[in-house]
Amino acid sequence: MLSSFREEVQIALSKYSLVETYSNSEVLEAIYKQLCKDISIDISDFAKPETEDKWVEWMTLVLEKVLERAPEKFFQSLYRIDVPEHIVSGFIKGGKYSMPELALLVLNRELLKVVLRLYYKQ
Repeated sequence: MLSSFREEVQIALSKYSLVETYSNSEVLEAIYKQLCKDISIDISDFAKPETEDKWVEWMTLVLEKVLERAPEKFFQSLYRIDVPEHIVSGFIKGGKYSMPELALLVLNRELLKVVLRLYYKQ
C-alpha cells in the first residue's frame, strides 16, 4: 500500500491531463493548504516537507501529534478528509492499518480533492 507519493501525484495529474498545466510543486502547495484547512489544529508548526519523498513521513508525524494532542479532533479531521469508516475503525481496533498507511490515504484523498478542483477550474 505504501507506494511513492510522487508517483501518485504524477498519476493523478496525468489522468486529468494536468501535467502540462501544473507543476508538482503547485499541486503539493495546494495539498498543504487543503490539509491546513481540513486538519483541526495548526499544522504550520510542522515544517512542510521539501521533497515529495518525505510527504508520507511528514503526514505520519502530523497525524501522530494530532492524535496525541486532541484525539477527538483527529477523528473529526479524518471524517472531514473523507477517510472511509471501515479504515478508521480498522485503525482504532489496532493492527489492521498502520499510521503510515493512514497518512498515505489522507494524502491521496487530499490529492484527489486538489486535482479535481484544478481540473474543473480549467
